[in-house]
Amino acid sequence: MGRRKNLSKEDIASIINLYKVKTPTKDIAKIVGVSERTVLAWTKRFRDSGQLVTLHHKGRPRKAR
Repeated sequence: MGRRKNLSKEDIASIINLYKVKTPTKDIAKIVGVSERTVLAWTKRFRDSGQLVTLHHKGRPRKAR
């Protein structure tokens, strides 16, 4: 599995704007430089909430060394 990359707000906005103009998921992924799965996840979040929101991570915080 790859390491999770935090997308910038600009990348997320690009995904949503391309989605709004009916750009195919595969093309959005290539343009923004993320996986198709990431594009699908963000477009689903947008459809469900109607806005660009980042989810708070659940669970125990990381242990300090």
